[in-house]
Amino acid sequence: MSINGLLRCFHHSEPYYETENFPRIVERVRYFKTQKESVTMMCEIADKIRQEGKAEGKREGKAEGRREGMVEAILELLEDLGKIPNCLRKRICQETNPKLLSKWHKHAARASSLAEFEANMLK
Repeated sequence: MSINGLLRCFHHSEPYYETENFPRIVERVRYFKTQKESVTMMCEIADKIRQEGKAEGKREGKAEGRREGMVEAILELLEDLGKIPNCLRKRICQETNPKLLSKWHKHAARASSLAEFEANMLK
């Protein structure tokens, strides 16, 4: 269950629900649903979780943008050397390791042929 699902479940639960199966959970739910300071605490926790999620999403988006930019730069350099074979294009486009992409970018900038680039990819 996601955090949002848990919060939704918490929001729609009855504060005075009784069960013998989970007495500690029932006690905590009652506290968090009936005490003002606990409601504020839950809101702060939910906000923090959302902010952390947004920050993580931004980091992932930036990393993916850098990866895509590096792939485009490599392909652009290689296109100057000739028609890029589909298997080579696919291999470059599928790579996710930024260090390897950086290495390939340097090789692409120095290569005088596609064959030379492919040979250097393996080094």
